[in-house]
Amino acid sequence: MLDINFDDQSSKKFIVASDTKVGELVQKIIQKLGITQDLESLGLFEARVIDSVLQERYLRNIEVVPRILAPAKLVFKKRIFFYDNKNDPSALHMEFIQLRADVLRGHYAFGERDFLELAALDLRISYGPPAPNKFSPGFLQSKEQLEHYIPFTFIHAQKAAKWEQMLLEGYSKLAFAATESDVAQKLRYMQRVRDMSGAYYGSIFYDGNELLIVDQYVKDQIPVLLAINQIGLHTFRKPPGWNTGKVSKGIPAQNILIRTNKFTEIHGWAAHEQSHTFIYTVPTNINSNTNTNTNEKKAQVVSPEGDGLVRFTFESPLAVEIPDVCDRFVKLMMSAQSD
Repeated sequence: MLDINFDDQSSKKFIVASDTKVGELVQKIIQKLGITQDLESLGLFEARVIDSVLQERYLRNIEVVPRILAPAKLVFKKRIFFYDNKNDPSALHMEFIQLRADVLRGHYAFGERDFLELAALDLRISYGPPAPNKFSPGFLQSKEQLEHYIPFTFIHAQKAAKWEQMLLEGYSKLAFAATESDVAQKLRYMQRVRDMSGAYYGSIFYDGNELLIVDQYVKDQIPVLLAINQIGLHTFRKPPGWNTGKVSKGIPAQNILIRTNKFTEIHGWAAHEQSHTFIYTVPTNINSNTNTNTNEKKAQVVSPEGDGLVRFTFESPLAVEIPDVCDRFVKLMMSAQSD
């Protein structure tokens, strides 16, 4: 028996032979969950925490299902967000729990007010309509409970009692119909995330460093989060102390978007397995959506070939996976445009 985990912290057991391929197991999981739509977007990942950063390696269908030991685990989730799954509750649930998990990991660059609004919607999904005395005092004050609703990078900003007060105040103000369906509530949450995030909604996220390379030497490493969706590549600068939840005074605890490069702007991309780097280039005359801060300027490296391109180098243990994700998004976009 093998435990397969999901982004809502649940798990299910599956019987797996020693020679079972990942693709075979994925089909078993899909059948057990009753998912009928957007099957190609789902996959199995090997999740490990390395240097306080969660790394989820995509397992290809032709691989044999690995036998791993705790604390590593196998996670079933989406590899890309593209299609509308509102007519398949099981597919929608997979999308919802992954989106919520990314919000709680701090991947979405929201502020305290945004997180509280989403937490109120999440409480409604979990516990139904507000009612007097539904929660006993202190119920939401434990660190374990708070991390279900507030990103860990924000929890330090308020005392537990204050968080509970603000969470319950937001929850009590929700005035949706008591009979609103589970699907409708999840769609409401997802729509608010879409409204708040804009261009980078529905991204797949990769932690790593953007490298400043001068004369073939790495001169600086800038901690960033690379987000990839159907629009393109979005680069976020991470604040100091990101992995520990401790931030310097006056510096926000969320990621800051510094650059968006649409797929229509990107000249090309490639990954180097030995150096764990993903490199992409854009023409120097492209006016991308860029926040002109110091780190961003340092990361722009003009191609040494003098070909009129700006080269960006992203370093991550998972860098080799990124070109395939980009290719899939581009193919889906081209297919949608031709229909």
